[in-house]
Amino acid sequence: DDTIPSHDLLKNLEASHFDAVIEGMVEATRTGTARPRGESRLRSNNLKDFSAAVKTGTIKVPTEKKLLNQGAEENHAWLIGFAPFDDPQVAFAAVLQHQPEGGSAASMAVSQALEWLEQHWGMEFGR
Repeated sequence: DDTIPSHDLLKNLEASHFDAVIEGMVEATRTGTARPRGESRLRSNNLKDFSAAVKTGTIKVPTEKKLLNQGAEENHAWLIGFAPFDDPQVAFAAVLQHQPEGGSAASMAVSQALEWLEQHWGMEFGR
């Protein structure tokens, strides 16, 4: 079937392609969509404190599907990634439904999970 890409396409990717994508994923934790916003900025957990690479996403909840009171903005937020970015030891994915924030809400949950792994399993994520 000609519509399914061949695995041979992966052979055409160079290390610089991966490096550019990973650099963008790391930057999401520092200055991009995974950084805390609003009230989240007041919390201590923050993905920029970890050596992590992430991709976030946000889906706005349609008005008729909102669960929160008073018509507040609601989003389904997701985040995928790995840490530490230079020598990955753990991969993660988080989905939070009906959040007032977007990807930054999911980043707080992942920050807490990474902190837990450091405290309880002795893992290190390059703070």
